[in-house]
Amino acid sequence: MNFQGLIEIDIDIAGVTVTELSPMIHTPTEAVVYYHGYSSSRNDSLFYGRLLASMGYLVLVYEQKGHGHRSHELKLNFDAPDEKFWDVVISSITESPNLINYLVEKKGIHPQKIVFSGHSMGAMVAAGVFIKSPIGKLVCYNGSLDFRALNTYFCKNNHWDENKQAEVNQRIQYYSPADHISRLENRPILLVDGEDDRIVPCQFNVDVLQALRTYYKDKSLLQHLIIDHAGHALTLTALRVTGMFLERRNVENYGI
Repeated sequence: MNFQGLIEIDIDIAGVTVTELSPMIHTPTEAVVYYHGYSSSRNDSLFYGRLLASMGYLVLVYEQKGHGHRSHELKLNFDAPDEKFWDVVISSITESPNLINYLVEKKGIHPQKIVFSGHSMGAMVAAGVFIKSPIGKLVCYNGSLDFRALNTYFCKNNHWDENKQAEVNQRIQYYSPADHISRLENRPILLVDGEDDRIVPCQFNVDVLQALRTYYKDKSLLQHLIIDHAGHALTLTALRVTGMFLERRNVENYGI
């Protein structure tokens, strides 16, 4: 679906094709970096990018390794995910300074006006970028702030080797927000989860936020919405709530 009134171009950032979207009628002063989920792609995520751009943001939709036009960079099994899932997450986190530098140096976006966002695996990339870069805001859809807890859940459900589980947990701990709670203190965070999500259960975020809230003086900066009867899909409700949050409106009592 195309949207009227938007500029949409593909650009190269450090050798990776990124889709940049922005409104025609004004020059945005805020930006969203959007990361797609596992087995998805940049092209599959353009609808969400267009919606965000229609809200007035400059949006970068990023292609992650092993997906879309970067599928040749890493062989992935989308039917039976393994520990390479985390290879993608770590790769995208380490590539993130290229996007930040582009927004700040080329587009004139203030670092604190950058929103890191994504769905599922992309939400975990956004969260990992957020703790490594002390700037901006975080909006996660159906992702977990506790990488090790999610990896343990994956290992159990997918019958991964237990030795491999311990090895991966040690590697991803460096990037997991749950293991660096103090770096999130008093920073704007919105988490949107589905009550019935069985791929990334919302309880992981419930547990992390219980510990995280003690670090917040302004509780309105940390908001978690669990959508009744919703699963793992990114919904229009989630995107509407995103607009409310970025406008500093409370979303926890949103009528659903």
